[in-house]
Amino acid sequence: MDFFEKLGEMAKNVSEKAEDGLEINRLQGEISIAKGNIQCYKQELGEYFWAKFVLGELDDEEAALICDKVVGSQDCIKTLEAEIEQVKQNRKVQKEEERLAKVQEPETSVTPEMESEPKVVVATLAGCCKNCGQRVSDGQKFCGYCGKEVEK
Repeated sequence: MDFFEKLGEMAKNVSEKAEDGLEINRLQGEISIAKGNIQCYKQELGEYFWAKFVLGELDDEEAALICDKVVGSQDCIKTLEAEIEQVKQNRKVQKEEERLAKVQEPETSVTPEMESEPKVVVATLAGCCKNCGQRVSDGQKFCGYCGKEVEK
């Protein structure tokens, strides 16, 4: 794998991690909101019971509704945490699939046998620059492409 392929792969990995990080941060933000809601509901529950206590009348049905709000927020947190784990698991599966695909790809590298094979030499045609191979006109003293003196 050459440098640019490795660089491209690293950029892809960084991008994927950034996407996952954004998704996880979004879900964790929702968890924080849900936890904040629980605190508000608990405060609401406490204020309700305090008021009933102060007045001497405690109504269990209204307290149950507030408790239901807390349970609903706790369920929301569990769902969001499961989504975070799913994002992490999906990334692991994708990375493993990419790793397996790379293992199955044949490597194209120069072997010692290839290095010892004769090289093909291309002869320059008459009317071509012997340095760069570009066509030159009859009577032209220097190549218009590389600037070398044209040999006769």
